[in-house]
Amino acid sequence: MTATEESASQAEAPEQAANTKYRFGLGSLFMLVLSVALVLAWITQIMLPQERLREDAIRVFMNYGGRGYSHSWSPFGISVSLDLRYSEITSRGLQELADNPVVVELNLASSRITDDDLHVLAGAEALEKLTLTDTRVSDAAIEELRAARPDLEIILGESAEAK
Repeated sequence: MTATEESASQAEAPEQAANTKYRFGLGSLFMLVLSVALVLAWITQIMLPQERLREDAIRVFMNYGGRGYSHSWSPFGISVSLDLRYSEITSRGLQELADNPVVVELNLASSRITDDDLHVLAGAEALEKLTLTDTRVSDAAIEELRAARPDLEIILGESAEAK
């Protein structure tokens, strides 16, 4: 190779590097399109429906004079915790919350729930934690709920029977 050929090849090298710096192959383009499609599917199929469910839970919470709520987001969805202490929640409101798959925690301390209301909550598959401090619920109804939902964490204080 002569000196002229060497200098010509050296001059072409940076020019070729500049031309190939931002080139993407068909595989890279496919992966980009696939990634965008997966993110859009996740948003439309998981997060938007769960956001509507979160709004439904908050609506029920507001209708019955709830005291506070929190929610958290994860790649797997939304979870909602509702504080309904001292509320006037009814069986209908509890049924709406029991049917809502994003409600994972309910604080019903000092509310007017009854034994029949606990039967409704036994069907709340998403519910993980339930606070029943200072309620009129009987010990027998609590034991039935524990039998129906052994995975449910139930926080108790004084029951009506203990008073």
